[in-house]
Amino acid sequence: NLAKAIHPQTEAYVLYTSGSTGMPKGVLQLQKNVLHYIRVYTNATHISEKDNLSVFSTYTFDASVKDMYGAILNGATVSMYNIIENGLQQLSNWLTSQQITIMHMVPTLYRHFIKTLSAETTINTVRLLDLGGEACYKSDVEIFKANFSKDALLVNDYGPTEATIIAQKFISHATEVPKNNVALGKPVIDTEVFIWDENHRELGIYQEGEIVFKSDYLSVGYLNKEAQTNTVFLASADGTHRYYKSGDIGRLLPNGEIEFLNRRDSQVKLNGQRIELSEIEYQLEQLEAVKKVVVIVNTINETQYLTAYIQPVETINADEIKIALQQQLPNYMIPSIYMFMEEFPLTRTGKISRKELPHPTLSNLKTQDYVAPESETEQALVQIISEILAIPTEEIGIYDSFFELGATSLKILELTNKVNQQLNIALRPIDFFQSPNVHAITNKIVNNDTNIEDKVEEDLSNKVDELLDLI
Repeated sequence: NLAKAIHPQTEAYVLYTSGSTGMPKGVLQLQKNVLHYIRVYTNATHISEKDNLSVFSTYTFDASVKDMYGAILNGATVSMYNIIENGLQQLSNWLTSQQITIMHMVPTLYRHFIKTLSAETTINTVRLLDLGGEACYKSDVEIFKANFSKDALLVNDYGPTEATIIAQKFISHATEVPKNNVALGKPVIDTEVFIWDENHRELGIYQEGEIVFKSDYLSVGYLNKEAQTNTVFLASADGTHRYYKSGDIGRLLPNGEIEFLNRRDSQVKLNGQRIELSEIEYQLEQLEAVKKVVVIVNTINETQYLTAYIQPVETINADEIKIALQQQLPNYMIPSIYMFMEEFPLTRTGKISRKELPHPTLSNLKTQDYVAPESETEQALVQIISEILAIPTEEIGIYDSFFELGATSLKILELTNKVNQQLNIALRPIDFFQSPNVHAITNKIVNNDTNIEDKVEEDLSNKVDELLDLI
């Protein structure tokens, strides 16, 4: 019982989120906001000293605040699982052995985890599955009902870093989900949610507009960014309340719940990460060789890729651009595909017509000439990669980078699990980051360098940072 008196208005932490001006934004939260966050979590889910809460997130993501302090401030147990070291294949056994009762994941990671389970597997220790950080769908509810105890609950959580927690929707095995998008639920205590039009007027049921929060527990703003703070954090006319404009587009349902529809601006969610496309564009435009740029998300063979369309003023190649971007952006924000344009297609009003930009193909991803697999191991690896990335086997050369072919961090987890199962070996996700093509990973297998107990070197590929940020 330390003799510490901390005022509720004292700063608790700063977490950085992608911004739209080329620099990340530091979201500043107060002690009282953290306590509100945990109070809502505690009361809604009845956390007690009997619970054991999982932690998969890094401390740079506000989900870790919820998980760690949700346990600590209630006398419960907090258990951390290192996905980089252990992958997802062992997670089911870990949940059982640790007697995890509250499991918190982003939906994308959750979907990949479910793929590792056998058809008859039921996770009986977990009484609450908490999904948050990105959209939740009807299919997520269906696999929850198939793989978790009949007494378990699923909660769809909604709340950006700027507001910690805003709305929750609890779902049991008996709950019917009529639409593909799972509603965000109703506002939590001491919070009001509105749908506003562009003139800040409140809209009615089923009318689409920006989701806006009113609460005494909003972030005080962005660290050292007063202009950006004032753009999205607004005071009421009498100065007694504050609002936060989320940038999310949604609508109010007749039952009082909020339905999320899409983003208002250039912000996207890719593999669980919130990304400002305009921030990537800003950094590209700082390069002397680049005149104009547009960044969008394209889908090739059911995989999404960040694609940069560049109008250069002098000769520059994709590798040079990637090297430059690595000095300014995290790996998950660096485009995989670069399309060089002489001119951009324009709309009648003179704006760039994004719909008319050429769609990339697999050939735009590759930087290596095709070399066919020869050994049985190489052929087996190519077949597995083909299945996971939905790419024809004849398109996969042994020197093609997994990441250029579209392997995200989560796909690497899936790849690790399947390779280990089919080849009866013990590779780790980190091995695929260190040996990122069929030839390199085959050498690791042939040389018997697949011991899961090997010490992980500190100087890892930058892709490991991507995985850390993601989970």
